[in-house]
Amino acid sequence: MALLTQSSQTLLTARSEEAQLKALPNTGAARDAMQSYQARLAELTGSSEQKPALGATEAKPPAPAAGAAPPAGVAAPSAAPPLNLKDLQEQIAGLYAEVTRGDGEPTAAQLAATGTAKGTLAGLAAAWQKLQADLPNLNKLLTAAKLTPIRADLAPPRDADLADEK
Repeated sequence: MALLTQSSQTLLTARSEEAQLKALPNTGAARDAMQSYQARLAELTGSSEQKPALGATEAKPPAPAAGAAPPAGVAAPSAAPPLNLKDLQEQIAGLYAEVTRGDGEPTAAQLAATGTAKGTLAGLAAAWQKLQADLPNLNKLLTAAKLTPIRADLAPPRDADLADEK
């Protein structure tokens, strides 16, 4: 339960910060700091799989020939992309539902999955804490630019198109 709570709270706070950043004008003295913070935040939440900004092009290295090793300095493609807060929270929620559905003790596979999720969440939580440590500096720049500072205590905006669960 603690895993589900921690992952949910972190994801909701991150989504709130994303929404607040998107609502601010992306101009002025704080622009670079805002973009940097927003990019790091998007990577953590999984929203970094967005389309490149208008006018931006994404340079991709040429694909290696079948069976060939990647060129020096280029990482080999991994089997799965690294998990982000959104994906991990969904996995933990599914695991929680699976474990609480049964009457017996969790299976060895469920315990192993929980251990893996704990480790992954610990890594993402460390990255989250580093990001949050940078928030006061960003807020100083936003305040100096006469923009609203980002508040980690605000709830994320609700999607009016989604029905409330009962």
